[in-house]
Amino acid sequence: PTTFTIADDTTLTLTSKEAALSTYTLHYDAGDGTGAPADDVKTSYHDHYEFTIDDTIPFLFGYSFLGWSETSGASTATYVYDSTNGTFIPNTVTVTNSDPEATVASKTLYAVYQEDVCPSGHICYYGNGASSGSMNNQDASSNTATTLIPSNYAKAGYGFAGWLAAPESGATPETIYGPNATITTPDLSSSGMKLYA
Repeated sequence: PTTFTIADDTTLTLTSKEAALSTYTLHYDAGDGTGAPADDVKTSYHDHYEFTIDDTIPFLFGYSFLGWSETSGASTATYVYDSTNGTFIPNTVTVTNSDPEATVASKTLYAVYQEDVCPSGHICYYGNGASSGSMNNQDASSNTATTLIPSNYAKAGYGFAGWLAAPESGATPETIYGPNATITTPDLSSSGMKLYA
């Protein structure tokens, strides 16, 4: 502690400064994808604000969403998306105002994606923007009648309509299979078959 000695004839004048109300913004950037959450804007008299990450998931066809990063172009996520439970680890992010004279502060989170790769001899099921759920790959042989597995994915406000089969170019899906359809598989010797809920 610091000790001050004050003479008897000294007058002390104390002044106070009212804390400024700061505005904090958390911005989400979906990159090449779509469906990023809207900006989250909060106000606080503190020098920081702790946001809970929005559970809205961006979508990029042919890719799986891994989570959010504070760095644009990152290949790994800082806030990792748990697709089974539809949650993030960790699920909070702090925006700090490091300038005492400023009344605004912001931070941007960038979506991190990973290209979907389906190994040969399998049918792979992807959530296609689902908010929760996960599925294992299905063993399959080439040019063989195979019954598709019902979806274990969920998306708020939607029901499962079937599976989309798309060309490898990532173009608009061309074929829709019913929830329990039996299909004849293509040649799976070099790569698997990708289906999207």
